[in-house]
Amino acid sequence: MSEQTIEWLNYHTLQSKKAWHTSAKLQALMDKPTVYNGPIPLQDVTERLFGWEPLRGDVTSTATILTPDGVETVTLTDENRVTMMRPPGALYPDDPGAILGVFKSGYKAHPYDEWLLKNVAHILDDDLGIFSAGLLRDAAQAWVQVSVPDWITTPEGVTFKPNLLCVTSLDGSLSTTYKRTISDAVCDNTVRAALGEAGKAYRVKHSRYSDLKLMEARETLDLVFTMAEDFKTEVADLNAITVTDEQWNDFLQSLVPLKKDDKDLKGSALTKAKNKQAQLDGLWYHDDRVTPWKNTAWGVRAAVNTWQTHFATVRGKSRDERNMEMAIEGDFEKLDQKTMDRLQMVLAA
Repeated sequence: MSEQTIEWLNYHTLQSKKAWHTSAKLQALMDKPTVYNGPIPLQDVTERLFGWEPLRGDVTSTATILTPDGVETVTLTDENRVTMMRPPGALYPDDPGAILGVFKSGYKAHPYDEWLLKNVAHILDDDLGIFSAGLLRDAAQAWVQVSVPDWITTPEGVTFKPNLLCVTSLDGSLSTTYKRTISDAVCDNTVRAALGEAGKAYRVKHSRYSDLKLMEARETLDLVFTMAEDFKTEVADLNAITVTDEQWNDFLQSLVPLKKDDKDLKGSALTKAKNKQAQLDGLWYHDDRVTPWKNTAWGVRAAVNTWQTHFATVRGKSRDERNMEMAIEGDFEKLDQKTMDRLQMVLAA
């Protein structure tokens, strides 16, 4: 479920409750476990995860060259560098010395303690707490998830938690992002903070002149608490739209057609389409992540979103990492909107 080892996840992530990777054996070896019963103290996140600074340094490299005396390995310097350009700078953690990334001079590092804790403190409220935090990719990525303490349940039975998901990287893979999310309790994905419903996001690039504009960030994100009423209204509106089984079937044929250009699909393309239809049908009729809202527009959205989260093919990375990236980049929001647009066309037919 992750490219990280179980050992890494146990020692380098903090959780407000047990996660799928929590190892009782490893936790018992720790002076202080990384699983908490409730919000995680700010001091623990600082000391246990972010108590170091990224440092910029030079990178040297070697090359094998042919000399009159034979083959020789030399260290490339500014004087003898011919075939390779010297990387302008690298970021290292201040203790182990590992290289986190190599960048041009205009790159600005966003230290985790400053950008994921101190800056976020200006957006937070006393009733909010840290419910997960961690390091990924050998400390080249990090996240903090801030939430309200209690789950909220709508009259339609949808249980959720409004969050603020804060992520950044030191390897250039992620912009610093502060994203409003909604976590749904019926979804069993272990990275709930990254898989919340679509929400507003505020991003800061790692450029030389980048800085966090606090007022702009607050206006973009609003308060996390305002999400609850907005989400309740959205849930009620979508549950009020009836979708019959016949309309669901029409939607399914529109979403995953078995024909292309009026010609029947064949071979692997046909098999893939039929499998996706069967998986979506299984969610609609038999999966408790969808069936409580079957025959509603909310149920349709839940089915498609759940399929994308748990069934869609993933290549080149773990499913959790792919889902986190989709949440951060707003791809789940786009998926939900496309689903509703397609459903409206089916209902209007």
